[in-house]
Amino acid sequence: MSAFTFDFDLEDDLDESFDATPPQESTAVPSIDKTLVSEGAPGGTIPAEEITLSSLLSALPEAFSYSPLTLPTPTTTTGGGGHTLARRDLFDVRFQLSLGERDETQAAVGAFVDAPADLVPGTYEGGLKTWECALDLAAYLDRDVLGAHAGAAAGRRVRGSRVLELGCGTAVPTLLLLDRLFAYLASEPGAATGSPSSGDSDAESRSAESVQETHIHLQDYNRSVLELVTFPNILLAWYMSPLAAEYHISATDSDSDLDNNEDDSEEGKEIARGRRAAHGRSKPGGLTVTQELLDAFTASLDAHKVRLCFFAGSWESLRETLPHQGKPPYDIVLASETIYRTEALDAFLGVLRTATTTPPAASLGDREVARPPLCLVAAKVLYFGVGGGVQGFVRAVEGEHGAVRTVWEHREGVGRVIMRVEW
Repeated sequence: MSAFTFDFDLEDDLDESFDATPPQESTAVPSIDKTLVSEGAPGGTIPAEEITLSSLLSALPEAFSYSPLTLPTPTTTTGGGGHTLARRDLFDVRFQLSLGERDETQAAVGAFVDAPADLVPGTYEGGLKTWECALDLAAYLDRDVLGAHAGAAAGRRVRGSRVLELGCGTAVPTLLLLDRLFAYLASEPGAATGSPSSGDSDAESRSAESVQETHIHLQDYNRSVLELVTFPNILLAWYMSPLAAEYHISATDSDSDLDNNEDDSEEGKEIARGRRAAHGRSKPGGLTVTQELLDAFTASLDAHKVRLCFFAGSWESLRETLPHQGKPPYDIVLASETIYRTEALDAFLGVLRTATTTPPAASLGDREVARPPLCLVAAKVLYFGVGGGVQGFVRAVEGEHGAVRTVWEHREGVGRVIMRVEW
């Protein structure tokens, strides 16, 4: 099995502990491009399957560490200056994999945590690491789609939407959407419980019926990636959000930030909790996973009708697995660093088209599609030595009678773009 690495001179604040360059050779920033290790099978070989929320909850470790990840701004392009999210540390994943027995899929993924290779097509597709195009896409969503300047209202665009992220890995674009969504939901009356505080049972019933369901679906080739980084990051997004205030209140007695707060009024405690959340995502820390935390997490999602769905496996069989048949298309479809192999393009485009096209026999019912689906693909202009890139992707889309429009571009060094795809 041969391996080769592409080290481009781009700086970022991605996973420094998952470097394609051996530590003894360089102390510089890590390689940020894909490394081909073996040819693999076109489109992958693992059949797609839905991974239940309960299985992901049970796969969580007792505790894990996290660090801040700051999105780029238009002037910083490689990280820094933008919105900050919390993300599980890769070294903590390594530590978890070193403990106890691992199943076959975890063993396969764990073998590449310390390896000098970024991916093995058909075995491991690089999902443990955060790639810079994911940061580009998240920053674009925040700035140009949601309108971060609107504050909590930025999450209004996400509420009631059906969202799909393909090849999610650490799921940074989805984390951004959830972060904004949670803040928006928390700003509504009765946010803590998901219902109005009037005590009127009829009003509560009407409110529950009127709350729009938000569907967040994530796919990665490797189930272990969903277990080790994707889902822990989603839990962090909720934990750091105002929606977790009710859970934090229950921990007030042991919370020094609140105990030491000079203003012991409810308003003062709320301000203290807000300071803690802002502090928590801006500095490294650790999260202890308790049953109380998980119960609060699932109850909060339930109350606000946020439905999470996870899929593992190849794109070829994912088309038949997505809960899309006979339903309106997804409102938002996201992908980053997914077009690096031309052999996988047909399968990838098949999923994009399935996810964004309304089936002829579909009945929309009360749900109207007010705008065409937003399908965004972030990628490098060219993946040297691997074969994929923007030109081949555009040709493939146009060959399927689709259209591609560049909505964001970075021209320095290795070019990166964000493309909008329409059918």
